[in-house]
Amino acid sequence: MLLSLALERHTKVPFEKVVQEMILTPLNLTSTFHKPRDSSGVIPHGHSDWRWDEGIKNAAGGLYASSTDLSKFLRSLLNHGAGLGGVGMTRGRMNGWLKGGSRTGSPWSEYGMPWEVVYSNTLAPDGHVVPVITKGGALAGYFSTTIILPDYALAANILVAGAAGANRYLRDTIISQLVPWAHSHTFLQTTARLTGTYSALPTSGINTTITLTATPTLPGLGVEAFISNGTDMKAFVESFYQYYAGLPTPGRVEFRLLPTGIGRVWRMSVNFTPLKENKEEAVWSRACFTDIDVWAYAGESVSEFVFLEKEGGVGAVGVELPAFRISLIKLKEVEKEVHDELFII
Repeated sequence: MLLSLALERHTKVPFEKVVQEMILTPLNLTSTFHKPRDSSGVIPHGHSDWRWDEGIKNAAGGLYASSTDLSKFLRSLLNHGAGLGGVGMTRGRMNGWLKGGSRTGSPWSEYGMPWEVVYSNTLAPDGHVVPVITKGGALAGYFSTTIILPDYALAANILVAGAAGANRYLRDTIISQLVPWAHSHTFLQTTARLTGTYSALPTSGINTTITLTATPTLPGLGVEAFISNGTDMKAFVESFYQYYAGLPTPGRVEFRLLPTGIGRVWRMSVNFTPLKENKEEAVWSRACFTDIDVWAYAGESVSEFVFLEKEGGVGAVGVELPAFRISLIKLKEVEKEVHDELFII
């Protein structure tokens, strides 16, 4: 509300007109109004706030929008503003906007600007914490919930004219079905596009290979084997902790690749699977303090992996390891390269 008053004073134009000229028209939102016609909406039986003018509070909830316009807005939001009259955001600014900023009374929820952010570790089959970005609103007879799932690049709008219980039912039903489906679909895509064995060309004389796998109940990609120029990297990490850092290895070394959200760049995390189950939960058992780029060589992160794809391709053909100064080719591509070289010779 304060922003609307400031805009009116600065522009000498009513807030509603500022919104129409600076936001709705440029973004081509043709079904969003301050005072829609009766023929444009669903008017529930009994008392409702249809066409209610909130006056000074219009800036906080005085717009009426169709599901078409809201879907158009959300599709564009997930694509950083593309398609909405040329208005766009960088990926960094968009990711920052979709985060919570203020804690609530629960560790599973936050307030954002203007979002209400909920975190759940029960939606995804692998148990990872899924951020659910929401925005709810209500007037008498009308209830709405916007849901954004950045992890899966999906969003949904729920608009209800009638009982509040319908909004809650639809919200809970949609989210409980959508996330498991999206997770399974993403897993199948990841398995088809990225898993397999990547190796240096035999003609290079370098013994470097990495085998990537996927498991439905675990995040990212598993690194089943990682040999760098003849060195078993898992064995190296174990020895580093035991002999160089003077720390007891807390379990079996496990590498996982996790997407950064920046192009095709992934980062490798080092985890330890306990050798035996400890039923007593220590204070730090759930702590996760991650130092980025603990290991680096020649200014490059040892944990950085960049997948290589051909233009118009449907999967990775190789992976680059910048710190190791090498690019590996997917096994089927290695066989093709060798065949082509032999054929040329």
